[in-house]
Amino acid sequence: MTGGVVRQARKVNGAQHVECKQGRVKSDPRPYIVSNFVGQRKLVTGSTCEDLLASGCKLFEVPKTDCRLVLEDGTEIDDEYLATCGDYTVLVILKASEQIKYTQVKAQQMIANIGRLLASGSQKLNEIFDPVKDELVSKMLGHIQSLEAPQDLLLADSKEEDPKWFEGEKRAVSKRSVLRERAKTRIKGYYYKSRTHVLGTPNAMRPDFRPFRDTG
Repeated sequence: MTGGVVRQARKVNGAQHVECKQGRVKSDPRPYIVSNFVGQRKLVTGSTCEDLLASGCKLFEVPKTDCRLVLEDGTEIDDEYLATCGDYTVLVILKASEQIKYTQVKAQQMIANIGRLLASGSQKLNEIFDPVKDELVSKMLGHIQSLEAPQDLLLADSKEEDPKWFEGEKRAVSKRSVLRERAKTRIKGYYYKSRTHVLGTPNAMRPDFRPFRDTG
């Protein structure tokens, strides 16, 4: 997505002074970039998703009740996730009727950039590409569209509904069970890696980690 925000060298910081109260995560206000569905961008500051959504909707002149805040790939976020984001993270405001097709959008941007490159290139370069430019763009768009899974396969969960997805998963009976086991494996890996790191931490720093070190 493109927009009118002036880019400059900057230091990216994580959230500071994060507080948790009654299940809510609150951090100091920080700068973010909010974008709308068509790629317009605005610089805003805030400490919660609600802050950023309100500011962004006001700038884009859309009703907040009809909108949600997501990452560039369409993933919805909450305050806990927002607190882990760096300064100037790009967030997108979507209406209820809008949905991001991330792969397609990014690939279309790439094609547009190629077009601009050809348009600004030398006469000799244009002479080479002009005869095949339309055909090349058409083929690339076709490849992009082929990357999108049909809606019925996106909703399918069983091996009978989407057998190709289960290739290499002989004992699995549903996508949910496969993803659940993969998640368990990753979480266990994170836990043992973190525990090993904590156990190797100097004694002076260990009191902060004691509740985690003594579990498991």
